[in-house]
Amino acid sequence: MSIEALRGRVVVLQTFEVLAMDGVSHELRQARALHSQLASQGVAIIGLHTACPSHQALESLALRDFLQDYRFRFPVAIDRAVPQQAIPSTMHAYGLHSAPSLAIIDRAGRIRHRAHGRVEDLQLGIWLGRLLAEVPAPWQAIDAEPGLPGRDRRQQALLPAACA
Repeated sequence: MSIEALRGRVVVLQTFEVLAMDGVSHELRQARALHSQLASQGVAIIGLHTACPSHQALESLALRDFLQDYRFRFPVAIDRAVPQQAIPSTMHAYGLHSAPSLAIIDRAGRIRHRAHGRVEDLQLGIWLGRLLAEVPAPWQAIDAEPGLPGRDRRQQALLPAACA
């Protein structure tokens, strides 16, 4: 999946860690429901698996099995660890600092919402409903929000890691 393929869509980036499934089952259930109910309305869901470097090999195997067992139909990427940095590459680029967390990007490519921890279904529905009701603005650089790294860094952080 490329950034260009997401142009004009509302994107929900949902982070999770497969070995912490008790803490993220709500978020993955939500992501699955969003994908099945809103993909045809212009909402794209991308899962982002984040693993601590010491567990990365184990978690990659567990993730593969998990994705096969639960047959998620939305793309899932594996975030890359950065030496001497607590936050993986893509999470850092999007201003996320824990898993589970999410970022919602509008049709113009701007980050409009970030949340850390559990987001209730109603709140997520309100955010997405408002974004879907907006008149689409012209596509802008993803770094439209001040203080975040530029578009190219985010593309590099997300795209090579895609695994499904």
